[in-house]
Amino acid sequence: MSHARRCARYAAPRSTSLIALAALTALAAPRTAHAQTGYVAAIAYSQSTGKIGHTARQARTEDDAKSLAIRACKEPDAKVFMWAQDQWVSIATAEGLTGAAGFGRGRTADEAQQKALAECAKRAHGAPCRVELCIHSAGSRSRQLRKLAGDPQLVAARQAGYVAAIAYSPKTGKIGSTAGAARSKKEAHDIALKECDAPDAKVFMWGPEWVAIATVDGRPGLAGFGPGATREIAERAALEQAEKLGRGAKCQVALAIHAAGDPKAKPAAAAEKEPTASTVSTTAPAPASP
Repeated sequence: MSHARRCARYAAPRSTSLIALAALTALAAPRTAHAQTGYVAAIAYSQSTGKIGHTARQARTEDDAKSLAIRACKEPDAKVFMWAQDQWVSIATAEGLTGAAGFGRGRTADEAQQKALAECAKRAHGAPCRVELCIHSAGSRSRQLRKLAGDPQLVAARQAGYVAAIAYSPKTGKIGSTAGAARSKKEAHDIALKECDAPDAKVFMWGPEWVAIATVDGRPGLAGFGPGATREIAERAALEQAEKLGRGAKCQVALAIHAAGDPKAKPAAAAEKEPTASTVSTTAPAPASP
């Protein structure tokens, strides 16, 4: 047998072994779901309507991504709450609470969803949360969207159809309210007026979700009122109205309640006993940005 034929005879097994070894090495090496593409993903959200706009695999700068997401949302109050480059971004919303949402980003879809659900839970006040969208900046979309169960008692209370109401006496500054007791507008008005117990008492705010009242220090009779899907939205609306009336005077939230009687809400009695509570910021909390 010639030298060339002997080399060919033993070359094949060595080549096969090298191929097998290369295959095993590839399997053992850590896999990255996406290459570094430089794309930026962004999620825009409208707190007044609950509409979502997003962009992925379109922009390579933060400004371009934000602009595209806002344009996709198509709402005047649309705002970009989350963006990321070469990562996953996610949004979770609270069931039955338009405007209550959480946002997250991460190297994996699961990480982004977990963060979004955790943030949503803080604003849901016991309502269930679910991930509405989880997308990678390169364009991949997660098909498995996570959910978070809410507080069973609070969920049942909300489904009962309660109506909250706040009555106020401009002459005395007394506040009357009802939560978790009335199932109609009239019933809620009657209970709130009775609790206020003042001849000039009037129901200034009522609704099926959160309602709030903010007062003006040193200006008896001036107060602002606001409804909202979340406590933060209702308080902000009440404060903004009070500040317009107060013209620079210090304003504070005196009471915020949920129609279902959320256990986290401040009782009316406590609000009357603590008229000098610290001022609440009028700026709604925004999720952290990258």
